[in-house]
Amino acid sequence: MNPPSGSNSRATVPRAICNIFTAIMALTSISLFKAAGYALDISKIVLALVGGIFIIMGNYLPKNRINSVVGYKLPWTLSHPDNWNKTHRFAGVIWVICGFFFVILSMVYAGDDIYTIIIVFAMIIAFLSPIAYSYLACK
Repeated sequence: MNPPSGSNSRATVPRAICNIFTAIMALTSISLFKAAGYALDISKIVLALVGGIFIIMGNYLPKNRINSVVGYKLPWTLSHPDNWNKTHRFAGVIWVICGFFFVILSMVYAGDDIYTIIIVFAMIIAFLSPIAYSYLACK
């Protein structure tokens, strides 16, 4: 299924892929420094990079029009452009907040199990709350 004509997904997706690729390259470079013997806490750095990716994607989500590539592709969002726009605006805010939360959490991360539970819970909220929001907005 091709994106609708006039869609900005052709411009947005390559930018997002480029930014994510840059984050992966940074992680690879950091891993090489760690392998060379430098004292780095990889878990803190990865959490900060994941937060950065959430911030980047949270900024892109509201800009996407209905497409078959990026976004919450649910039956009720694909059939109602207003629902698509509201859902992705909401998702963008949630993802940016979650991204900043991850960046801040990376500064105090101590590797305890409670941090892992908090991170997983925040990701579940970031992924599922826009689905619930779009469903309630459709009803």
